This record gives sequence, C-alpha cells and structure tokens, in this order.
Amino acid sequence: MNDDLECFWSLIDFPYPVLSFSAINSWPGNLHQRLIDLDFIRQAETASRVLCPECNDHMEEVVAMKGPDGKIQYYVPCEEVLRAPVSPESLTQWTVHLDGFARVLASLLALKGKCKELVPNSLWRLGRTRWQGASRDVMFARCLHWDATGKVRSEIVSGHKPIVFVPFCLPPDGYWRRKMLPVILLSDFVTMNDNGIEIDELAIWAVINDFKTATSLRCTKTLSEQDLNLMIRRQIKAEKYTELTDAIYIEAYRQCGSLRKAADYLSKRVGKYISKDVVHTAINRSGGFEAARRNENSNSFSRDGKRQSV
Repeated sequence: MNDDLECFWSLIDFPYPVLSFSAINSWPGNLHQRLIDLDFIRQAETASRVLCPECNDHMEEVVAMKGPDGKIQYYVPCEEVLRAPVSPESLTQWTVHLDGFARVLASLLALKGKCKELVPNSLWRLGRTRWQGASRDVMFARCLHWDATGKVRSEIVSGHKPIVFVPFCLPPDGYWRRKMLPVILLSDFVTMNDNGIEIDELAIWAVINDFKTATSLRCTKTLSEQDLNLMIRRQIKAEKYTELTDAIYIEAYRQCGSLRKAADYLSKRVGKYISKDVVHTAINRSGGFEAARRNENSNSFSRDGKRQSV
C-alpha cells in the first residue's frame, strides 16, 4: 500500500474538483499521467484566473494581448513588475472524470448490473452484490458534507440495503437521521501500484460484515483519549524511542474510525510520521478488522499496551 493517491481522494470530495497547472505539478512522480491513463482525470476549461508567477502572492484575471510578432501573449497585472507574463501551458486545468472513476470502482468490486449516476456529480449506483444471502445496492457518494438539501441522502436510503463508498470524508454526525448505513472510506482500502488500481476487498467485506460496530467506533471510545495518550507516553518511555505496540495502533483505529485518521493522530502524538499502512499491518497481525473489533470489549490488552491472556 502507498499514499500516492492521497491528493486525489481529497480532490474527489471537493465540490468543484478542478486543479490548476501548478497544483498538478506538485503531485508526486507521474501520478498525473497515470490518472489520465486510467481516465480518472481529464482536461478542463482554460483558467481565466491564475496565481501571479512573479510573486506567487495574488490571483489575477488573465489578460490576452497580441505581441509584436502577432502571436497572442498572456499576462496578469502585478504591482512589482506591472505585467507578469503567463505561459499558455500554465492556463491548463484538470478535473476529475467522476463517471470514469465510478465505472472503474464498479469493475474492481465485480458487481452485477449497470453503473448508473443517480444524482449529478454526487451519487452513483455502482451495481449490486449478494452479501450474507441478501442482494444489496452498492453506491459511490461524494461531498456528503455539502448535501444541504438531503437529496443525496434520500436517494441512498431508498436503495436496497445500501453499502456506501466515499472517497475521503465520512458523512457528518447525524447525517443518516435514522438507521446507520455502512460507509467505507476508499482512501483506506484502495491503492495504486505498477499494475494500476487495487482494492482490498477482504478488508472491506470484513468491515461491512460488522458495520454496526464499525460505525459505532466513531462515537464510542473504548478508552478515553487521555488513557490512550497515557499508553503512548508509557510505551515511548519504556522503549526509549517512538516505537508503538500493536495494541496502541488498534486502539487508535477503534477511536478514530479509519486507518488514515488513526495514523494522523499517532503521528502527532509521537512526533514522527506514521503511515496508515503501519496501522493496517498491526490490525492484520491481530487477526484482521473483525478480530480487532471483536476484542474491543475484551481484556486482550491491558492499559499499558501489553498483551494479556484471556
């Protein structure tokens, strides 16, 4: 697993997923071209406003003028140089091809039925799957935090036992109003490698299998945050360096509700970068997501992070 797609996930969950030329250039390696090849992003309209290339301090309207050679040249006004030249290439913008991404996701999950857009640019029914003897709609939704009218929510809950995939952001507290639905963060389970995009289906179905527990993890903590921080401090002090036990990784996952959020939380606590892959590995060593949740209320781990017999 890797985090090359991190910038892509946050882009999908933005209401208007348009990227400037400078933003694309900040992406790692050849990610931009690989996403083009996958038909995940496409060229958008030419930018009418850009960041001043001279001072990088202000956005300005682009002015097109005919140069001495008769060719069109582009500028933006700037107090430092009056007119800052802008290259035609820097006016290029890119946007997420949401339909293309939804179709690839449906294919990765090997779903039955046709992938169909239900709410423009917001919700897709990817297809159907059978789970524990029942047929269920599998949906892909984005920008649930921006669903002010509740239109997306209404379409989702009208589906048949829906399973919902979201890119990067979980729906806000109280979003479903009534019955909680299984919501899966794609950023936790989808990765890019040399062969393209891969999805960790086994981990996803493990979460869905016990989604009531998974959703309750976001509002019910097995330990207080103070207790978890105490576990971390004791472990660091005992080991003389910032190395954590699997118990701490698992407890952070339980409290935070996702691999990425657990990794971010622990990184801040120990003062060094911890990737979501490290948390994922610890969960796998414990027996997987289901085992981690099954042990949630057991005495498998003591408060100092050491394993106990049961």
